[in-house]
Order: sequence, then C-alpha cells, then structure tokens
Amino acid sequence: MVQARNLFCRIALEKMGDSGAEVARFLGGTMSSVNRSAVSPEPLDPKKFLNAL
Repeated sequence: MVQARNLFCRIALEKMGDSGAEVARFLGGTMSSVNRSAVSPEPLDPKKFLNAL
C-alpha cells in the first residue's frame, strides 16, 4: 500500500503537475506526507508494481 501511495504521489506531482495540497486533500493526508512520499529515496518502477497486482 505504501508503494502505491508513493507512486500515486510521484505521478500526481511530477507528471500531472498537481500541487501537494491538492493531492493531500484527495488522499485525506497532509502536504508533508504527500511531498515525502513523492521524493522517497526508493525508486519505483511502475511496470513492476502494476505487474504485481
């Protein structure tokens, strides 16, 4: 679940151009947690993650 949240935050912030506040409201979290998730040190491979589902 954490990897899914990190991936969602990263895509929303970097690719879609949403603000941390918008993503935090959508997820029901804080801007701090969204921003930390988006810049997590562990690189996520979306293809690998989606194949695991």
